[in-house]
Amino acid sequence: MLKKVVRLIVALVLLGAAIAFKSVSPSAQFDQYVLALTWHPGFCTGRDGKPECRQMDTFATEEFVLHGLWPDEVSYCNVGVQSESLSKSGQWCEIDVLPAEDQYFEVPAKRSLMPGSHERSCLDRHEWVKHGTCSGLDFDEYYDLSLALVSRFAESKTSDYVAANRGRRVGRAAFYRVVAEDFGRDGAWKVQAICNDDRLTEVRLMLRADVEPNATFTQWVSGDAERYRAKCGSEFFID
Repeated sequence: MLKKVVRLIVALVLLGAAIAFKSVSPSAQFDQYVLALTWHPGFCTGRDGKPECRQMDTFATEEFVLHGLWPDEVSYCNVGVQSESLSKSGQWCEIDVLPAEDQYFEVPAKRSLMPGSHERSCLDRHEWVKHGTCSGLDFDEYYDLSLALVSRFAESKTSDYVAANRGRRVGRAAFYRVVAEDFGRDGAWKVQAICNDDRLTEVRLMLRADVEPNATFTQWVSGDAERYRAKCGSEFFID
């Protein structure tokens, strides 16, 4: 029930974006996106000092949240030297953004999908400067697409499986059987599970450059992408 309520709130916030958002500019110079989704309870284990880990939003305890949406093999496109330097040195809150861009994540429901955003860790500024600038989209379009993908992934069997197995060890093979139900047998190779100290912390998906969030999950994945190798052992723990 809680998952359904959270999804409804997020869907209402993103409704306007989902009607007419853009996924890629014709001038963009990349063939696929990598969508990095954080499993926040696992990521925050041992990171209690991070602002986004001190008090987790409800969504972040139930669903995957946004790390970033990365145009593959390109970064820091037409970015000033100072912004790039601040991004690389971790001084993300010092990166200059336009006032309208800074206000984007003032909406709590949007911030819940990217817990490290805004004044917490300013992850949104870093991800925009490093990756979003290469998408051919503007700031709002880039994050409208990113958050729509996060919200849609919350409807997947993969997301439900992870949430249902919190506090348990699961087999990698069992995890990927569920992934294959969402993305197909071939598409499952385009989903990478990442663990740290034997705990699930992230999944990464190879997506088409023209990905449509409301399409089926099998239509999300890039057919040209190489296979991903999981970075988790044969069994791993889900916080």
